Amino acid sequence: VYVKENTYMLRRVGIAASVAAAGAATLQRRAAESHAAAPAPESLAAQRPPSVVRVAPLDDPPDVTLEYFALRGLGELPRLILELTGIPYDSVYHFGTGVYKPYAPFGQLPVLRDGPLLICESGAIARHPDSR
Repeated sequence: VYVKENTYMLRRVGIAASVAAAGAATLQRRAAESHAAAPAPESLAAQRPPSVVRVAPLDDPPDVTLEYFALRGLGELPRLILELTGIPYDSVYHFGTGVYKPYAPFGQLPVLRDGPLLICESGAIARHPDSR
């Protein structure tokens, strides 16, 4: 009886491994196809338009918008605080285009827009959700 059960389990494990291998091959093929269709940027200084990630319901645009570069840095703490407090917001990721310079104070990021209010400096942005 032990040999039959063990053979049955080995057969089940073999089938599961085959299915997993086929799934991994499919995922690798899809990833290769998607990378071929849209080449990855060579650097963060690539000339690309800003990307917007909405952390709010699509039918109700949020009042709060946080803008920073497409990397972790001074914009990460405000983003985590907005996530923790549950405030709906748009997160705008900038690349090396400099489109933010005309409206950002001192031409620098991060910038938080809360309705008509525009806040710069990461420490002030991190404290703002508390006053809301």
